[in-house]
Amino acid sequence: MIPNTRPLLDAHFDYVVAWDDNGCALVVSYRSGRLVPAVVPLRDDDFNIRAITHAPDWFAVYDIGGKEERTPLIGWGVREDGTVVPLETDSLGEVDNSTNVSNLLRIEHDSQVER
Repeated sequence: MIPNTRPLLDAHFDYVVAWDDNGCALVVSYRSGRLVPAVVPLRDDDFNIRAITHAPDWFAVYDIGGKEERTPLIGWGVREDGTVVPLETDSLGEVDNSTNVSNLLRIEHDSQVER
């Protein structure tokens, strides 16, 4: 069994918590208290982004070894339900939702920073 590391939902909106040895997504059955195969299709909230808009002067602030580190956002992802998520990229160019990172402290605009 391999733990799932990204927010991923099945067709019944249950969170995928692991993958079996054959690559089948597993969710918790609250009826039996066991892991059961997920109901497909799977849905990753980050893949439901319908538009991206600029995020000038916005930053994700992370706790890196007790120190705060700011990373500029590359944009805001607009989901199909109208909610937005902050987007950033890593050194390899992979775009990700900033809120998926466990050491995220906050999202802030440059005007909020005291100088």
